[in-house]
Amino acid sequence: MRALTGHPLRPVTEMSPQRVLLVNLACMGAPALLIIQGVLQHGKVDWFAAGLGCITLFALVALRMFDLVSQVHDKARQLDAVAHIDALTALPNRRAWDLELSRRIAAARRHGSPVVVAILDLDHFKKYNDEHGHQGGDNLLSSAAAAWRGQLRPEDLLARYGGEEFGAIFDQSKLADADRIIERLQAVNPLGQTFSAGAAQWNGSETAEELLARADVALYAAKAAGRNRVYVSSIR
Repeated sequence: MRALTGHPLRPVTEMSPQRVLLVNLACMGAPALLIIQGVLQHGKVDWFAAGLGCITLFALVALRMFDLVSQVHDKARQLDAVAHIDALTALPNRRAWDLELSRRIAAARRHGSPVVVAILDLDHFKKYNDEHGHQGGDNLLSSAAAAWRGQLRPEDLLARYGGEEFGAIFDQSKLADADRIIERLQAVNPLGQTFSAGAAQWNGSETAEELLARADVALYAAKAAGRNRVYVSSIR
């Protein structure tokens, strides 16, 4: 979100036909001056004026090019940020989650540090959505995201995994640490609702997909056991 709000985009100036014509006329000014002087003064030209005009012209063109390139870079940076942010909750989206999970597992592999992944699923969300409408469901999702984010450590990542599911990555954590954090999230879950969670600790060799699959199995076990609880997958 810092990337989205830190530097507002400047409006891009449109290159109208009149503006293009003006630029072309300016570009032809210096050579036209040389030709006119050469004809009227029998080959004797004011080289200083012509040289100064060319330098000024090229400097203005270079400045304009620099400004346009800066605007393109600003747009590219903010579009990249938008592509990785969930519009409803302002959390990282599934694409950002996948990239970050792979990066953190690679870091854990290099340093031998623990990492835990958890999948959080709001209980009976479809029923809540039917009773309160889509706006009420959206409000629950955004309220939950805001409440949970306030309970996480700076190194933790919370993302919108899809629908009513959220993903969390707990860096430098073991299952016991993650379990305590998830309990804090349960305590602040908004609007009287609950969620179920499944967590798994990286075993040191598995892929991101295998780790997520174990967390997903633990989540379904928590839901099957009655919801509003956390199940963990033992390290294999």
